[in-house]
Amino acid sequence: TTTTTTTIPFPSPSLNPRVPCSPSRFFAAAAYNGQLSTVLTLVEAGADALKSDNENKTPKDVAAEEKQIDCFNFLKEVEADQRAEEALKRAEILYLQAKEDAKQTQLAVAKASKDAMKLVAEMTNEAKKIAKQTLKLKKQRKKAQIAQAGKLVKPDRRSSSGSDALVNFSGPGIEKRSSAGSGPIKGKSDVDMVLAQIGADTDDATAVEMLMESLDLKEFSRLLQSCKMTVEKLRRCDVNDLKKIGLPQGASAKIVAAFNS
Repeated sequence: TTTTTTTIPFPSPSLNPRVPCSPSRFFAAAAYNGQLSTVLTLVEAGADALKSDNENKTPKDVAAEEKQIDCFNFLKEVEADQRAEEALKRAEILYLQAKEDAKQTQLAVAKASKDAMKLVAEMTNEAKKIAKQTLKLKKQRKKAQIAQAGKLVKPDRRSSSGSDALVNFSGPGIEKRSSAGSGPIKGKSDVDMVLAQIGADTDDATAVEMLMESLDLKEFSRLLQSCKMTVEKLRRCDVNDLKKIGLPQGASAKIVAAFNS
């Protein structure tokens, strides 16, 4: 009787430690020989079923060529699972990267917002400073214009007989009342002339302040402003009206006299 021995073309992994055998070659050899238990052990140990050999074949491809149906079906499921795991790992990596990018973007936005708020605060403070300086320069300009136009002269009470005692004021372009009281007043009052030269509006609260300063009555400006007094309202007041709002007799008479000068 002649015994025929079949030689396996794909060599089994060597048990000799001196002969190197890579895990992938060991995996392919088990699939080639249909050793399902060995293939299962290798998969449980973490063997890579997707890794191909020099001929670009995976263990599943080797099992298919050798018609090792059990190994092929098993390795087909293993390949699908390992591909899913790799896809999941890639998705996790992309998620972590996107999360880090979002964090960096959030930090950048927060920093930009903080810088913008700081810039707005600085611009607001600068605008306040400019407005304050502008108001200060406006007041200084009006004071200079008043000084240039000439302040109203204080009342000059001349001693004379009876009704000839009059109060006189002088201002730019204004004719003085004669000491005898004869002759009409020509032109505008001293108040109107001063306000016209400084460009103040008679309904402006600043005009009242400028008027009080020109009459050396600046200490009463706040009182008049608290009463919402304008130049036009002052023009219609007499001494008694001004005394009712808290002005003393002398100051009231001086204001009325200025409008009547």
